[in-house]
Amino acid sequence: MGSVPVPPLIFPFFFYFFLIPSQPPAMFDPSLLETPEARAAADTAEALFRKGATCSQAVVLTHAERLGLPTALVADLSLGLGGGVGRTREVCGSVTGFAMLAGIACGSGDALKPEAKKATYEAVQTFCAAFKERFGSCVCRELLALRVESAQAAKEHGGMPGERTPEYYKSRIGCIECIRFAAAAAASLRKAQYPVRGRSLRRGARRRMPRQS
Repeated sequence: MGSVPVPPLIFPFFFYFFLIPSQPPAMFDPSLLETPEARAAADTAEALFRKGATCSQAVVLTHAERLGLPTALVADLSLGLGGGVGRTREVCGSVTGFAMLAGIACGSGDALKPEAKKATYEAVQTFCAAFKERFGSCVCRELLALRVESAQAAKEHGGMPGERTPEYYKSRIGCIECIRFAAAAAASLRKAQYPVRGRSLRRGARRRMPRQS
């Protein structure tokens, strides 16, 4: 018996189903920075920072529970990003914190999928553009107006974290503004839901063992 002919329009729709998220992630929208949800997130992040969290921790922990993340693990994962990545004054921890949240929201356990990477990059690029427009840079030392001109100066600006005193927080008003901005921006992120297709990071990690005959 011959094969049944397949209408040519089936294939485009078939691939469309598997390439498009069933629930796309909500991208960062600068117009949503002043919503009640965004303002509440900004307040929470500032409170966390004033309790001792790093800039990156404050941003990520603000949204951890909403995105279904264990707070203790999130605090550990984002710890090394504080102070411009380990207090090296490189990329601001508020920026890296947002980038982590964007990956979590857009990846949703299927981060190897091209559409997840595309969505994450778009969210981070849009955020970074808005961040630069607001603060002038995404680099910690530039935001703090530090001018590292020698190895000795770099050593003095790096090293151990500063003691959290009232004077410290007065000198970090700019950091608090960055943290509030990033936390408010992340409030617009929502987790994507991708159609099940082959292996995913959650379901495809285990290898099937051959049956014993």
